[in-house]
Amino acid sequence: MTRQFSTGPSITRRKLMSTTATAAASISAMKLVDSLAAPNPGATIAFSRWQTGTNTFVLPVNGDPYRWPFAPAIPNILFNKTVYSGLIKYDLDGVTPIPDLATEWSTEDAITWTFNLRDDVTWHDGTPFTAEDVKFTFDAMLDPENTVTNRGVLVTLTSTEVVDPHTVTLTFSEPVASLPVGLGYLIFILPKHLLDGTDLNNPVDFVANPVGTGPFMFKEFVSGDPTTVIPNPDYFGQVAQVEAVVFKQVPDLNTQMLQIRTGELDVAFPEVQQLDAIEGLDTVTVTTSTPIQYFFIGFNNRRPIFQDKLVRQALAHAVDREAIVEAVIQGNATLATGPINPAIEWAYNPNVTTYDYDEDRARDLLAEAGWTEGSGGILEKDGEQLSFTIYSTAGNSTREQINTALQQYFAAVGADAKLEFLEPNVFDQNMFSFEFDALMHFSQLQPDPDLINYYGTDRGNNYFGYSNPEVDELLAQGRATVDQAERAEIYGRFQEILADDLPVIFFYYPHEIDVINNRVENYPPLDFRNATLYLNQITLSDAS
Repeated sequence: MTRQFSTGPSITRRKLMSTTATAAASISAMKLVDSLAAPNPGATIAFSRWQTGTNTFVLPVNGDPYRWPFAPAIPNILFNKTVYSGLIKYDLDGVTPIPDLATEWSTEDAITWTFNLRDDVTWHDGTPFTAEDVKFTFDAMLDPENTVTNRGVLVTLTSTEVVDPHTVTLTFSEPVASLPVGLGYLIFILPKHLLDGTDLNNPVDFVANPVGTGPFMFKEFVSGDPTTVIPNPDYFGQVAQVEAVVFKQVPDLNTQMLQIRTGELDVAFPEVQQLDAIEGLDTVTVTTSTPIQYFFIGFNNRRPIFQDKLVRQALAHAVDREAIVEAVIQGNATLATGPINPAIEWAYNPNVTTYDYDEDRARDLLAEAGWTEGSGGILEKDGEQLSFTIYSTAGNSTREQINTALQQYFAAVGADAKLEFLEPNVFDQNMFSFEFDALMHFSQLQPDPDLINYYGTDRGNNYFGYSNPEVDELLAQGRATVDQAERAEIYGRFQEILADDLPVIFFYYPHEIDVINNRVENYPPLDFRNATLYLNQITLSDAS
């Protein structure tokens, strides 16, 4: 799922001139960093690593990892995947569920599932892992008194029963065919012997010294400084060959690129605009990976102006998605047709309604919906202007440029789109409280088409306010059906309906850019959220 990266050709369409000018300014800034960092870009750079020993792998994070699986912000996720284990994880294709703490699983009706567990696992403190730890974890995750943001596929779990020390049975209130995939998505098992009876909303002592069963053990954390993990010599899988993995706080992408040049980082995850900073550098390899992700323009379907699907379809026709992708992110994405990523090959349906760039069609649809020309070129209906605000998170130059282009495209068909960039916590608060008109955002999903929590009526992640009884029925059927061919049919129809209803404009499936120091060998061919599952497999060629 990786490929060698090459930038696509830039285009110079008139509507994107201001956007590409912003990109050019960003690239100029990168050239300045480039010249300061290395006067001879093609030369191999000698450096004195800031950390002790050369056999240490260093990756960037944008904040302190909290080290607690119930709070899966990105720095936490990266840390958690090295220290903790789940019943199931994803294979190196990033999609297929394979055994982790479980050796096998079975079900006859997708309601009752039996998991056989490994009998050779110990916690980092030497205590044996058993089925009691699984029951403790799942009971804790479902306890309404505990703050847990990643219950995911477990929301309909009614009981966890210990059959014997290495067998556990899960029973759900409804069939959950996607359970194996769901259990691989950010659901880690916790040690009962250390956490039983503690306040799981504030596990101070445990977070200060976390204990898992994963390939790495916690070593050190100081707020604002790097967090370090070291190999677990008793790991049940391949024991790590590096001396340590360091999570270094480097939130600024320009700084990441400077530090990948100097060798202070072994990997970086830039936007395409930052790539100019490493042009000609022979100490790194640039690849792309395919996260299970899609970017979208999400409409609050509760708002009167967005309740008519003709308006949503018109706005989709108003946007030249291909031009934006080429000009802003230089083709480093695939145009989206729906929420199911093509990486989930068996479930992806490419044969759905799509919305090519067509201003005339956009105007016709808006006229059909009853919108007529008003003052200042803004369309009106029943005394209300076609005016709304697009929210996005602050600090991401790519999204800022895309939103600027969207504003111009919408204005061309008579829609007044204002832009507002919010701090991430404020953005999330507005999104989950439905206090928005429209969003430019993305969803990171498990590698399964079970999207009932995103598009089912009144489900927790359906912040669009979308509701369609046929979709509800299809999503319930898809979750309950075990046979993959039958599921493919169900989700194929789901994608057809969603493409017509268009509660959001499906924008693109991104290609994540990964810049890897050439001294790193066996780096996993996965997006960075999943690559940390396999850091025990990497080696460093210059290690001493």
